[in-house]
Amino acid sequence: MSELADGTYNYELFTNEPSLNETNISTNVVVENNCIVSSNNIDENQINSGNLIIESSNNIYTLTFTIETTDFGTISGTYIEKLEMTQDLSE
Repeated sequence: MSELADGTYNYELFTNEPSLNETNISTNVVVENNCIVSSNNIDENQINSGNLIIESSNNIYTLTFTIETTDFGTISGTYIEKLEMTQDLSE
């Protein structure tokens, strides 16, 4: 598979869910002289639920995400860009 399928993808935290292992989201990132000097880090144990909406047109993707966290509230945003596969992990 070399494309992301359009649709809404939901996530709910389950104690045996392996899909977010070692996931870390950085927020409130402060960069000085091309170096990150501070940020807040949200690890997989703080992510309760979320969803990702994928839309594409002419190989330009719009990714709209919402993540509900334990300590940081709701994080949301949109990314619009052409996506390129960097490594095919499928077998």
